[in-house]
Amino acid sequence: MLDGEPIWVDTTDDVCRFGLLPPGDPGRNVLVIDGKTSALTQLPQPRPHDHELKLAATIDCTHPEAPLPLRLHAQSRGYPDYELRITAREAKDHAASSPLLAAKLRPVAGAFALEQQSATQIGDLDADFSCQAEGTWVGGTSSSAGKWLLRAPFWTPKQWDLALHRRKSPLFLNEGYPLTLEEEFELALAPKVQLETLPAVSQNREGPLQWRTEWARIGDEKLSARFHAELVRGELSVAETAAFQRQLRELFAALGSSVSFSLPH
Repeated sequence: MLDGEPIWVDTTDDVCRFGLLPPGDPGRNVLVIDGKTSALTQLPQPRPHDHELKLAATIDCTHPEAPLPLRLHAQSRGYPDYELRITAREAKDHAASSPLLAAKLRPVAGAFALEQQSATQIGDLDADFSCQAEGTWVGGTSSSAGKWLLRAPFWTPKQWDLALHRRKSPLFLNEGYPLTLEEEFELALAPKVQLETLPAVSQNREGPLQWRTEWARIGDEKLSARFHAELVRGELSVAETAAFQRQLRELFAALGSSVSFSLPH
């Protein structure tokens, strides 16, 4: 107990952090051993803000004709923390060549080519799991009629791709857990680049999948691209599934937006 509130723990799972129950446990009826009650208690349902993955990256876009150098930092808590620890444990023998994020996520545009990465120790359960990766982003730019098109390397769960297909059954995503994604990318441009109008803010405020994308200028030679998404729960009804599919298609269209610019002559 902590301040009168129970703290949940599963001592049988070596990568489950204190306060988090593994998949399948939330919502179950259990016996709370507090010396006061003998009745069963329903475990709490997870909340989106407790299950979060944050991505931040810097991308060097000064030479758009080549793969773009990228440095990425990921910070997780809740179920994403649990999932990344399991992925790191399974890939332990190939840690140098198996990008952790690519096991469960994918960039919407282009591909990430890993060069090196580091991560929190799997058994360090006192700290949020984080990882850092360096490499290049391939396919994030393209040229047309003397201009360059630049897309942001936003990442989304691979499971979401399956939700795009026609279906009449409920969806079960993220092992039933909700999910919050916070992503921010800083893109460095060549000096004196001629930049056209940035994509407008795009968003959806209705559940089950709320999201927002936003581009902004940072001075004369940098851009920022931000993406926020919140999936209210991972187990969706048939009606919620239909809404999620519609919202997801709209999201992918927004994430595919590009910035047009010309290099100085």
